[in-house]
Formats: sequence, C-alpha cells, structure tokens
Amino acid sequence: GTETPFEIFGAPFIDKGRCSELNLFLKAKSKLDNPNWKKLILINVRIDRQGNVSYSHPCPACRNLLRYLEMNPRNVFFTGRDGNFQRMVNF
Repeated sequence: GTETPFEIFGAPFIDKGRCSELNLFLKAKSKLDNPNWKKLILINVRIDRQGNVSYSHPCPACRNLLRYLEMNPRNVFFTGRDGNFQRMVNF
C-alpha cells in the first residue's frame, strides 16, 4: 500500500525528519535476518545544534512501533529534559 509506517502504527508524524526508532527498525530489518526485538537494548540520545544533549523520549508513533515489535520497555533508554538517561516504564 501507500501507507507510511506512521499511518500503519496509528499515531501522527510529529517530526520533520525520520525518527531514530523508525531508522533502527528499517536498518535492522535490512541487515539482520531475524532480529530478536525482545532482547534488543535501545539507547536514544538527541544532540541539538549547539551540541547539547536534549530530550529524546520516543514519540507516540515510535512507542506504537516498539510495542508492535514486542520490545521490552525496560530495555529502552532515552535522554530526559535534564540530559540524563531515563528508562521507559511502559509504552
């Protein structure tokens, strides 16, 4: 079909570029035969144009993607508003 991944996963596309979680999915699917998403550890860091670590919590569409892949939310880390790592509690 002509649906985008974000239409398939049922949440609005809120970024100007492709989200890192979607990039991870697409690259892993093209390079790995059968990735074990449940065991994968995702560390998402956002660096702003000034070189500062900034907020990188997955958007609603990416949380739906991670849920669809049956990733363990406890294996997903992101940078919080204070620049420190936080662990997802749930999707």
